[in-house]
Amino acid sequence: MNLAGLRVLVTRPAHQAEALCAAIDAAGGHALRQPLLSIKGPANVDDVAKVSADLAQATDADDLIFTSANAVDWAWQIDPHWRPSGRAFAVGRATALALTEKIPGNVHAPDSEFSSAGLLALPELAAPETRKIAIITGEDGRQELAQTLKSRDALVTTIAVYRRENVSVQRARLQALLGEVDVIFISSGQSLQHLLSIAPATIRNK
Repeated sequence: MNLAGLRVLVTRPAHQAEALCAAIDAAGGHALRQPLLSIKGPANVDDVAKVSADLAQATDADDLIFTSANAVDWAWQIDPHWRPSGRAFAVGRATALALTEKIPGNVHAPDSEFSSAGLLALPELAAPETRKIAIITGEDGRQELAQTLKSRDALVTTIAVYRRENVSVQRARLQALLGEVDVIFISSGQSLQHLLSIAPATIRNK
């Protein structure tokens, strides 16, 4: 891919942006960084205790599904000694890579369609009747996985181990950045909503 001279505003959380920025620069573009979201753990001590207890209960789940690399990272930040015994599933490649470092053995993931739909199409999840499945995810995550697996008669538990928080950005800085770039990279609906809420009206109405 040739991005010669293209200026791209990367809005991903800071700890997830560097690989994308490096790829943009390597392709001849110029990446500008302005995170719109940050990834954080449970909000308080009580929430941490609840999530830790939920993870402990999921230790003997038949299957564990991780919806993102953030879900993997935060599950083990909350409980570094967590050792689940069930089959491990990852929505995408980055999640599978993070997961293989935590759970020895084979990690199941889609070959091409890296999404909930791709994961649900795996033969291992086609008939999960009565299997205990724990979905490790973030707060306010999509419900497609849980709803579909429940419709297939699986016993589903959802555990939110992290949350997304809007990053405060001064409007003057944002206006300056938007005036410098050709493309804005948006990776989530929440990022887009936050951008629209803080963008100057003259830009928002274009």
